[in-house]
Amino acid sequence: MTERMKIVIPLTFFLIVVLLYFQFRNMTEVLIVLLSIPFALVGSVWLMHLLDYRVSTAVWVGIIALVGLAAQTGIVMIVYIDQAYEHRKQAGLVHDLNDIIWAHMEGTVKRVRPKLMTVSTMLVGLVPLLWATSSGADVMKRIAAPMVGGLLTSAFLTLEIIPVIYTYWRQEQLLWERLTVEGPKLLATLKLWRVVLSLGAGAAALLVVLPIYLEIGRFWWIFGLATAAFAFVVGAVVYLAVRPKAHRLIWPAAATV
Repeated sequence: MTERMKIVIPLTFFLIVVLLYFQFRNMTEVLIVLLSIPFALVGSVWLMHLLDYRVSTAVWVGIIALVGLAAQTGIVMIVYIDQAYEHRKQAGLVHDLNDIIWAHMEGTVKRVRPKLMTVSTMLVGLVPLLWATSSGADVMKRIAAPMVGGLLTSAFLTLEIIPVIYTYWRQEQLLWERLTVEGPKLLATLKLWRVVLSLGAGAAALLVVLPIYLEIGRFWWIFGLATAAFAFVVGAVVYLAVRPKAHRLIWPAAATV
């Protein structure tokens, strides 16, 4: 089971990332949607702890199904927000962070009812399995438990956290659009250090997963992880140090965020 899961889980994750990329054509949006997955796993872990379930093949099947559901609900959230944002932008109503907040608030409010309807419908079908006693109930309970717990936490956290993160990403996107004309040198600097921090984060994530599949010397693994973390920290610090100057250039009357 362990050897099969080493193939199935990365393959599932890869397919989800590819499908998300085809939908958004932007890796940052893909990563924001994927944030709904750890939010969902929080509920899975807690419910399995409360029910005293151990990790098993059935539990992994439930988690894999939950990952797909969390990504799906995240997609719909982003689509609603994008529609509201593009509508306001085309009308010439998006100029700064406050305008972005109002646009995203409009999209998020429209998403509340569909989100609650989706989650409620799934829970109606899954919750009875937790009390099932018929043949095969033990397996079905362990498939349903991570899905039920994950749906409960992702329903709240996706509505609360993702719009906030997405709002600040939109502000950064708007800042870059304005810098293309008003501050190309600052934009080039920001792009450079974003590449550095992105490479550091990607390398660190790869090194965390790599020991599952390959044998790596402990020294080289720690050295690589430390180097990746250093690149990420330096890239993030320099980016955040340069950003206020770019912000003041585009929005001189606004307080630096």
